[in-house]
Amino acid sequence: MTGLYELWYDVVKQGQYVHVIEQMHIQYGPIVRINPNELSVRDAQFFDKLHSDSTKKRTHIPSLFSRILGLSGSMVFAPSHEIHRGRRKAVEPFFSRHNIERIEPMIVEQALLLDKRLNEMKISKRVVRLEHAFFAFASDVVGRVCCEIPSNFLQDKDFFPQWYSLFERGARQILPAMHLPLISVILKLIPQTVALKLYPLGATFTMYMTAVTSHIIHAKNQDLSAASVLANPRSSIFRYIVCEKTLPKAEQSVDRLSHEAATLLGAGALTLARSLSMTFYHILANPTIREKLAAELAQPLADIHAHMPRRSELERLPYLRACVREGLRLSYLQLQAVPHCSPDVEFQYHQYTIPKATPIRMSIYFMHTDLEIFPAPFEFLPERWLGKYNPQMDRQFVPFSKGSRNCVGFNLAWAELYILTALLFRPEAPTMQLFNTDASDIRVRDHCFIPLPKSDSRGVRVTIE
Repeated sequence: MTGLYELWYDVVKQGQYVHVIEQMHIQYGPIVRINPNELSVRDAQFFDKLHSDSTKKRTHIPSLFSRILGLSGSMVFAPSHEIHRGRRKAVEPFFSRHNIERIEPMIVEQALLLDKRLNEMKISKRVVRLEHAFFAFASDVVGRVCCEIPSNFLQDKDFFPQWYSLFERGARQILPAMHLPLISVILKLIPQTVALKLYPLGATFTMYMTAVTSHIIHAKNQDLSAASVLANPRSSIFRYIVCEKTLPKAEQSVDRLSHEAATLLGAGALTLARSLSMTFYHILANPTIREKLAAELAQPLADIHAHMPRRSELERLPYLRACVREGLRLSYLQLQAVPHCSPDVEFQYHQYTIPKATPIRMSIYFMHTDLEIFPAPFEFLPERWLGKYNPQMDRQFVPFSKGSRNCVGFNLAWAELYILTALLFRPEAPTMQLFNTDASDIRVRDHCFIPLPKSDSRGVRVTIE
């Protein structure tokens, strides 16, 4: 098999290779070769085996990903198991459920600001694109997490749409860069001043990263104790990392930590905005779902200024929980699965022996659209999560993946999803109505590294009443 086949569907056909792989599985079975070096397995029972925790096996990923994206210093794209484990161990306490509960007031503060901004738009009747609003919200939260101050995108009149466009366009370039690495090499040779003239939108990202870098340097110079950092719920993740004594000095360099910041922003903000947009579109498009959700939220959110429920309270509301989970299921979050390989052990899959160090992909898309487990898999049906449902649904619900390389920020994402969805669908919230938007504007079509709708999508647009 040649890699040109994959290149054609990923680059020319804009990320459609996942559907070709799907057809391969239908025709040839649950395990297929998808390029000269990689296999794809479509079997939920094997997902746990491949994505096991670090105590069971070491897990590497191909170094191609970090080299192409220029983020070799980030935890997510660390090729070796040992480097990834060291970096992850340093940040896991910060992203623990307990610590995210401590910073929930900051998330609520940003959510209330978005609620206020939407209320102010009642008079103007302006059309709002929700992806822009949600990306501004997520970016401001990540800004607080990274450098203790919001980037103030929520304050922008239109939620700074150029910021969203910058990242969406960037996401669409990941697959071409992976298949044609010379592109990345050439782009890195262009001086920053020239690049910014050719692509002015990049100036905002440069300013953002400059602020983050300054904060990292300030945090290193202050050299606070771990106890004082944890005592302050507004402390940034980088204050926490620089006082983490288990990390070697090289792992605490400003350059490496800036890679972590870029990954946090790209992975944490764009995927959250996509998931919120998916969830909100389907709720707004279905009056029955919307009414049920509002009725459930009426009492818990009767007076949000006296008491805004915490995530731990919100996730006990069955219909809200069902809507959030269904939105996540349809968002997929990461369609182009990062291949995993074990450098130490062979995998036995039925009659097939998979040699050591063989990269294997397993797509969340296949897990979430299994027709036997999720009937009508492309429909938004919160009711499927209510009552006594098939327990296999929980096992195949893997929006943040599993194992030692799952998304470390999943607790932060859950908190953002529950708080913002509950706040904006309570009965007293600003009433949103879809404006010239249909399912094609939100449905995943371009299977880039991050799943995106068609390139000419108008987005989820609403008016406020």
